[in-house]
Amino acid sequence: MKKLLVPAALLLIVACASPFLKEKENTQIAVAVKNSLSPSPAQKEVSASNFSPAPQEKQIVTKAFTPTFTALNIPEEMKQRFTINPDASQIVVGESGTMILIPDNAFTDANGNDVSGKVKMEIVEGIKTADILKMNLGTMSDEGPLETGGMIYVNAFSEAGDTLQLAEGKQLEIEMPTENKKSQMKLWTGITNADGSVSWTDPQPLKEELRQIPLSALEEKESRKKLIDVEGKIVTVVSDKNILAWKASRIEWNTDSTGSDMDPLAYAFEDKSGIEVIHLTDKKFENTNIATEEFRSRLPFIRQCCDTRVMLCYTDFPNRPLWKSDAAAADTLEKSGCALADVFRQFANLKQDKINPTDSNTVAALNEAREKAIKKYSENVRAANRYSSYSFGQKKLGWANVDRLATGNKLIFLNAHVEGISAGDNLTVSLIVPSRGIYLPSYKRPNGDYSFAHGEMELMAAYPVGTEAFILARSGSGDNMKFDLKKITFGQNRIEELSLHAGTEESLAIAMGNEPPQKEEPEKAIDDWYTKSLRSGNGCLCSYGMSKK
Repeated sequence: MKKLLVPAALLLIVACASPFLKEKENTQIAVAVKNSLSPSPAQKEVSASNFSPAPQEKQIVTKAFTPTFTALNIPEEMKQRFTINPDASQIVVGESGTMILIPDNAFTDANGNDVSGKVKMEIVEGIKTADILKMNLGTMSDEGPLETGGMIYVNAFSEAGDTLQLAEGKQLEIEMPTENKKSQMKLWTGITNADGSVSWTDPQPLKEELRQIPLSALEEKESRKKLIDVEGKIVTVVSDKNILAWKASRIEWNTDSTGSDMDPLAYAFEDKSGIEVIHLTDKKFENTNIATEEFRSRLPFIRQCCDTRVMLCYTDFPNRPLWKSDAAAADTLEKSGCALADVFRQFANLKQDKINPTDSNTVAALNEAREKAIKKYSENVRAANRYSSYSFGQKKLGWANVDRLATGNKLIFLNAHVEGISAGDNLTVSLIVPSRGIYLPSYKRPNGDYSFAHGEMELMAAYPVGTEAFILARSGSGDNMKFDLKKITFGQNRIEELSLHAGTEESLAIAMGNEPPQKEEPEKAIDDWYTKSLRSGNGCLCSYGMSKK
């Protein structure tokens, strides 16, 4: 296995500039932080490179990757495989955008011994509806139905194919992307049953730390602004890479056709002593709440505000909980009658707190990995300039699920009756609510119908009456696949009729459509503001009317 050796003086440059190694388009990504190694990946595998310099190694000849255990009932094409160096920390990014930070010396064998040679990692992502259905995963726990934000399976093997485990005191740090971040979500552990099904148990809190980014990520394309006073005299010129803030009152950006270069203008109603030019890339903001993905998501709104004192609510207090700065910004705008106050109040309601300081090399690599994860997950996330994720530490290999208990508003009876079943069909029937991330398996009743409740002693379950859902009956796979997908509304019928017909995974995906997630407050209010105001170019909507040209 060949490696590209990088001189020690160039390690940091390489890590920050190009820490990704990619086997081919539409496959997995591996990320290096402090150096970059370029092994030749085996077919369908991706090699991850190290955080720290690795000595030159001789080529290692390994036998075929034949793990003794793998995710049961998971189609082979759903499994993603990575090759990593166990002696160094590294990051891998899955095809659906899940990012996994692996610490150095994270794995041991079954007896607790250190691992020598490369480690083969296998991950399975269950984030998108089509993938969850393909793997027949469900969201039933020992406490009741769950609403999922995404599932992931992680396993690791030695070069000899022996199953590994996480070393004592080590855990994988995982970020799972979402366009619909929900409150009260927890991390549930998956227990694989003998029949291959997965049950969810032992809910634990998620991590609530802010996600750090390099200060350079806050820069935008440079666009000069002239600041002039009431007599038309230029006071100063600033760049969009910096922020101009009034300390005592407000300013208004405007466009003036008299300017030779059509640069936006700011009209100054105070002398220059009232101006503060804020450099967001100033080193003083490193390892503060300013250098975070969460603060970056607020920047479009901050830049839009005609009351530039909003920025000072953040930059004057870079280490206090972010939600307190959000609240201060909302208070400032409410006093000046700006409708954008509601946006910052919604940000405050997210209760986003502080960072856990991390070294700059790791921050740079995480940011690079995040950008790749966004593109893999959905271009819509970056289009809205908001990237949300669920963050958690996984202490044991296997299945993990980000969920909350699903709640309904009325107990109703709901069964499915399926026609067209042939002898030998391995039929599964599921109840799906894509807008809420609910995927419930069924059991076959004595009368041959299928129920989604807890058993014959409890035939009714709590469902959100009036909400649309799907019942999916399917058998087989590939060319032998049969299915029926019926759209229902909870509360309309007690028994839903389905009939199997020939189909493919592609036709099933088309039938499911691409139903957008059901967003919740305050995320919904923030996204609505972005779409209706920021992207439409309406400007700052406030009661303060100042127009001077």
